[in-house]
Amino acid sequence: MLSFGNILGNEHVLKILQNAVSHGNPSHAYILDGAPGMGKKLISEVFAKALQCEHAGDKPCNLCASCRGVNSGNHPDIIYIRPAKTKSLGVSDVREQISRQTDTGPYKYKHKIFIIEDAHQMTTQAQNALLKTLEEPPGFAVFLLLTTATNTLLPTVLSRAVVLNLRPLPQHVVKAYLTQNLYIEDATASFFSTYAQGNIGLAQQISQSESFAQMRNDTLAIVENIENGGIKHVIQSAAKLELYKNDISICLKLLSLFYRDVLAYKTCGQAHVLQQDKLTLITTKAETLPVEKLHKNINAIEHAHSNLAANANFGLAIEIMLLSLQ
Repeated sequence: MLSFGNILGNEHVLKILQNAVSHGNPSHAYILDGAPGMGKKLISEVFAKALQCEHAGDKPCNLCASCRGVNSGNHPDIIYIRPAKTKSLGVSDVREQISRQTDTGPYKYKHKIFIIEDAHQMTTQAQNALLKTLEEPPGFAVFLLLTTATNTLLPTVLSRAVVLNLRPLPQHVVKAYLTQNLYIEDATASFFSTYAQGNIGLAQQISQSESFAQMRNDTLAIVENIENGGIKHVIQSAAKLELYKNDISICLKLLSLFYRDVLAYKTCGQAHVLQQDKLTLITTKAETLPVEKLHKNINAIEHAHSNLAANANFGLAIEIMLLSLQ
């Protein structure tokens, strides 16, 4: 059942929201900003649940009719705003799903709460339509805008909301969660928490993803014999990475992490290796690759990533990188 106790980290955000609940004076609008998987939806749902709870306090009771309605996914006064037809949230979506809804009060409970998922996908026209409501909000309305990029929101929208920035968790906290709750072995959990860089949602996702595991194995298979593979290996490896074109940033990050681990093993010892589950391959590479070459490989991967971000030709950028790794 959703509760503030289910949320790890971001105590600075939770304190603000719990104070608003306990004092009964929430702002009319909050913007929760953070990368996908950081917990924006979980936090917004717990906050909405606490605001609507029929028992006084700073957290939901999980017993009253309102809390049970949230738990069942059937609460009449918590409304999710999503695009009706296209990926972007347009002006018609705002008018139909928000403006008309604010013409009447809550169906049964204290507030009418609007959770706008992917608020960064609102068009400028949609934001201006929302702004009209934010400028003169009805007393019962609370708007929760979830976004991965506040820079896409109009300054006038930002100025009329409390902006809450979610922060990554310490990696040891993410690792502990994976080992204790998902029963992932220590070495693998260490890699997932490092890769996710404190994003617990991402860590959970990749730890349970067969496609991520396959991508990781395919990516590391490329570097296993790359020094002696010749041009044929480059062409075959480029074709393999072409299959992951939509996820190439993940592949490049995996490559960079691998060479980082080889460098760490070579200069600092095994204890500093993040991917202990790949230690055999890492030690093999450490025996043959000098430190200078490892630095060059990491730079080549970063250069390829920058080129692709600038819309360089995919095949050419990848082949140049692979040639540099040989």
